[in-house]
Amino acid sequence: LARDLGFNKRTVKGIATKGSEFGVVGTNFLISNVGCSGDESGINECTYTTSHAGCLSDNGAGVYCIDAGNLRLVGGTDVREGNVFIGRNPVCHNSWDEADAQVVCNSMFGDDFPERKGKVPVFKVTTGSAYGMSDNYAFIMDRVRCKGDESLLTDCPFVHKNIKCE
Repeated sequence: LARDLGFNKRTVKGIATKGSEFGVVGTNFLISNVGCSGDESGINECTYTTSHAGCLSDNGAGVYCIDAGNLRLVGGTDVREGNVFIGRNPVCHNSWDEADAQVVCNSMFGDDFPERKGKVPVFKVTTGSAYGMSDNYAFIMDRVRCKGDESLLTDCPFVHKNIKCE
């Protein structure tokens, strides 16, 4: 579905929701019982039924689309330092460590280090909005747990809702 909405297939992570997480919907469902593997180019390639028996206004499907292609560093004095954001949303620092920072640096600047096979030296890992407080408290990721060899930050396990960034 994220691809249907125009996100980059290589960098987007779509996280399915159910139970009308974003608010109740009408009862005029077009399809139900949707099943996708993730390799489809659009929702029309997924399995589904056109029977809507039992579909209520609190049965709406939804999706969080997180596009790691919009990863950026904000507030630093150089393009290679700053608080981590995806788009305009900050990433929470809970459990943030060098492996997480390694994935950010590799995905953003790995092409600048071909002699190191894309592995960027990480000199400092910061937490607590070290490069300035964000005016946006809608954190997009929390408790990121990378191993350090992932291609994108969204390839790492993380929490995406009910974020309490302290």
